[in-house]
Amino acid sequence: MVLLQKQEDRLVLKLQNTQLVPGRNEINKKQSPLLWLNNVLARNDATDKKAFFVVNTSKSGPQIYKLLATSAEEQKS
Repeated sequence: MVLLQKQEDRLVLKLQNTQLVPGRNEINKKQSPLLWLNNVLARNDATDKKAFFVVNTSKSGPQIYKLLATSAEEQKS
């Protein structure tokens, strides 16, 4: 799975910085926008019919993403 971000009128592949211990020594970790499908779980959001969660369960550490579709029908497909 590839997670792209929209910047202006382009889609970009971008690493995300995550602070591991807030307020302590600024320990940062880069998260890849490439997710292996054998490590990914998808779950519906119970409070928003257009949203769903993608959970990455890789050995480098768990990550959770909330993704929004333009409609409830698109979220199902």
